[in-house]
Amino acid sequence: MFIFIARNDGAEIDLVITRGNKPSASIEIKYGSDVRPSRGNTEAVQTLKHSYNFIIIKDDEDYFFTKWIQDLWIQIFLSKYLNKL
Repeated sequence: MFIFIARNDGAEIDLVITRGNKPSASIEIKYGSDVRPSRGNTEAVQTLKHSYNFIIIKDDEDYFFTKWIQDLWIQIFLSKYLNKL
């Protein structure tokens, strides 16, 4: 299941993948040149406390932006990571 999460304090994630009722991964989608996670995204990731946090970017790349957040191209995400979640 895919859901959008937003809190009134500004924390938000574009997509959360769940297994049953538990979140298993978060996905933020960035199309511009600034692919850094926003404050709201970082707070939501810290609140959910799951292991897989992705930022989908427009470039053909796959790298960790931080220890907990991975930036990658949509095709890499679909072929390499989605089936593991």
